[in-house]
Amino acid sequence: SKLTGEQISNNQKTILRRLIQTASMGKERISCDLEELFDYIHSCPILSTSPINVDALKKTFYLYHICDKSNPGVHNNHSQIAFAGFKKNYDPYRLNVETWIDDVLGCIHVLRSKLYSSYLIDDNEQWATNVEKAAECYSFLPKLFSKDNPPVLFTTNYDTVFDSLAVSGKLKSINLSLQNGTFLDGDNRRFYFSLENYLQKEAGNALLPLFLFRMHGSVAWERRGKRIEDHFPQKHDSQAEIVEPVISKKLPQKEPFRGMYDIFKNVLQTNRVLLSIGFSFRDDAIRTIVEEELTRNESFKVICVAPTCEKVPELDHFMIKLENDYAGRFIWMKEYFGTPETAQKIQTAVDECLSHNTET
Repeated sequence: SKLTGEQISNNQKTILRRLIQTASMGKERISCDLEELFDYIHSCPILSTSPINVDALKKTFYLYHICDKSNPGVHNNHSQIAFAGFKKNYDPYRLNVETWIDDVLGCIHVLRSKLYSSYLIDDNEQWATNVEKAAECYSFLPKLFSKDNPPVLFTTNYDTVFDSLAVSGKLKSINLSLQNGTFLDGDNRRFYFSLENYLQKEAGNALLPLFLFRMHGSVAWERRGKRIEDHFPQKHDSQAEIVEPVISKKLPQKEPFRGMYDIFKNVLQTNRVLLSIGFSFRDDAIRTIVEEELTRNESFKVICVAPTCEKVPELDHFMIKLENDYAGRFIWMKEYFGTPETAQKIQTAVDECLSHNTET
């Protein structure tokens, strides 16, 4: 018979432990890094299809070619009697496999739900605190840019921190107006699927635009046909339109992600400095684009603000390599972002990089 609810819950806990252990294979310590965990899920042939074809998955385990009643002798010339005996033992196995598959899918669903919830900054007890901290961290942004050269921000985070800053008025207080590809349509916000709208400054808005591109999507996005809808400040019930966190990503082919990566590449080619904050460069597609620009343009520099990770030193692998391969042009500031001292050091580093260039 089917397993009990308590057993199913225990199964999911066991499955999660196994997923974490398997994703950590080859490493010195067991890691529950979400990027490693989802990387394993995406690389697993059984789990990697999106959405997972449950019927095909079950057929893989059910061995229907053995249990074909119309041709009971298909497997090693089994007789009807032998097949009946086999089926008697097979049915409990089939039911248990079905339960196991449901538990695996349920476990992954729970992981995704926790991911979406943890990145949604909405009207809850922590909202004011999060917004205040974010406002302190990003208050130096207008100092780095002029009205003729507005900031273009690319983020791999799924959080809604900039949306929260905008609706709270904190961005306006530092002379910034968020332009994230959405517009008001009655009481709802809609997403510009055509990405050229991102870089069009709002008419009549005297504030400095902050153009925001979510390279991995947002926990508040939902795809409806060819249209993306932004449900901030609530999380919608269906699958969020994000590229899940994995260690290595291929260049996305689905819009709007492909367009955003193209814009990222174009923006780098027209700028002399890339300021990276808290990014490990483990995204292969983004790192490749950055390395191509460092190779193509010897005056291009990267300022990377990220403390070393003592607990999981392998997270520093790509930054160490970039620092060695592009000495003097990949500037790794091993600082904690969000302090006045770090903001001043960033300002100084950006000024020094730009002072050696004829263009900004």
